[in-house]
Amino acid sequence: MYFCYPVLMKKVQLFLLIAALAIISGFIACEKYKDPAPSDLGLTRKYCNDPIAANYNDSFPGIPDNSVCIYPTELFEGTWLFQDSVYLPDMTFVRAQNYTLTFTAQNPATDTFRNKLTLNGFCSGNTLKLTANRFGLAMTDTLIQYTEGGQLFCNPTDTISGMYRVIFEETGNRIHIQMNENVPDGSYLHAGYATKQ
Repeated sequence: MYFCYPVLMKKVQLFLLIAALAIISGFIACEKYKDPAPSDLGLTRKYCNDPIAANYNDSFPGIPDNSVCIYPTELFEGTWLFQDSVYLPDMTFVRAQNYTLTFTAQNPATDTFRNKLTLNGFCSGNTLKLTANRFGLAMTDTLIQYTEGGQLFCNPTDTISGMYRVIFEETGNRIHIQMNENVPDGSYLHAGYATKQ
């Protein structure tokens, strides 16, 4: 059997040379990345960086500044004129009535989510408790455990539950209100819009 040792050695040397070059080029190519020096992007807008705020990340990119945040309670706070239309369950119209409603933040010092509201104006001495979210929707809290839930309304036998949605418009925001009132002998639907006063 004929064996050519010098030829085999040259192939091994060539293989080792290629392997060494591959390893060296790998180390050179894998140099640690260095961040470029910071540059001024010219951003002057401030944006809200608080995820519970209604305007979270609005105007991003910019300079984070939570003093520009608008919280769920702030979307509703204030006095609103509500033009209420009352219907029976079969949508038979019963009456129309106007209410001056006042939405107030419950206690910003203890309400860390800034989403708890009180609502006054439907009945003398009656206060409804609401929970709002960052998307402009508030719901009456369920405080009593009747079949329909909700809260006591104008009479001790009546309960109310519903939703209050802020409609954002260029001419000024409105609140769409839809509530179910349950009375001993039936129920009523309250529906309409409130405008800021």
